[in-house]
Amino acid sequence: TKVKALLTLVGGEPAGSDDVGALNPWLEVAEKDLLVQHALGYLNSSEVTWADLYRAVEVVQLDVGGKMHGLGWVSKNELERFRHTANSYKILGAEARHARDRFDPPKNPMTFAEADRFVRKLIREWVVWKTAP
Repeated sequence: TKVKALLTLVGGEPAGSDDVGALNPWLEVAEKDLLVQHALGYLNSSEVTWADLYRAVEVVQLDVGGKMHGLGWVSKNELERFRHTANSYKILGAEARHARDRFDPPKNPMTFAEADRFVRKLIREWVVWKTAP
């Protein structure tokens, strides 16, 4: 599997070599770790969906289980709020992971923007943890 990195422009200029060098551990783990490839793949689309976000979280859970809470990456409450929203047909309609609700919709559902930030933060914390010496 090939891993690509896009060079970010800062003020119209390419990011400094120090910034690019900071990506090296991420690129190495993404190149070698199939779970990281899957999680990042779900988020690497021009139109990420609720289902993509959910699958990315499932990959992290497959790898670390409940450690994500103990390590402070996400709280149990926020994870449940995300899951409940993603699964709620009453909240998301056809975008929901399920075609019908088995439970009442969440009282405080996440917006897609909140869910996207939540999942990307979790993925970032997880990959940083995987690259730690």
